[in-house]
Amino acid sequence: MLLSIYIPQHFFDMKNGDPGRIAAQVVSGIGFLGAGAILKLGNNVKGLTTAASIWVVAGIGLAIGAGLYVPAFMALGIILFALVVLDYFEKYIFPPERIKSIHLYFDGTSVDTKKIRKVLSIYKINIQSIDVIQAIQKEKVQVNVLVRIPVSLNIPEFYKEMRSLPNISKIEMDEGI
Repeated sequence: MLLSIYIPQHFFDMKNGDPGRIAAQVVSGIGFLGAGAILKLGNNVKGLTTAASIWVVAGIGLAIGAGLYVPAFMALGIILFALVVLDYFEKYIFPPERIKSIHLYFDGTSVDTKKIRKVLSIYKINIQSIDVIQAIQKEKVQVNVLVRIPVSLNIPEFYKEMRSLPNISKIEMDEGI
C-alpha cells in the first residue's frame, strides 16, 4: 500500500499515488489463492472458511499498510470472534458428521433393506441414498449406502451389529463420493 503511494510521489513528481492499484491486485490475487483452497468432495464443499480467512487477512494487511490501524484491529477482533467463538457454537448446535459410503455384500438373491435401515437408525446414521445391485447368476447382492455418520460413532460396535444381518458376507466403509 505504501509503495503504491510512495512510487508516484517520488519518481514521477505526482502529488497523489493510486493506492487502489496495489489493493486491486492483492484482492484479485488472494481471491485466486482462496479459490484454490475450496474443494468439492461429493456432496460436501470444504475450504470455504479457509478461503474467506485468507481473503480477510489480506484485507487487514492492506488496511495496516495504509495506516488504518484501528479499523484493522477491529476487523481482526471480529474475525477472531467469528472463527473461534462461533465455531464452538456451530459444533454444539450442529454436531459434526462425516459422509461415508458403506458397501454390504450378501449371499443369496434377496436382502431386507428394512433391517439395514433399522441398524443404521440405532446408531443415528442418516441415510442419503441406497443402491441395490443384484448378480442373479452368482446369487450375490451388493447394497451401497451413502450415509452421514456422527463423529462419535463407535465403529467396531457398529460393525459387530452389521455382521448380525442375515446372509452378510462382507462389509466395507470408505469416504463418501
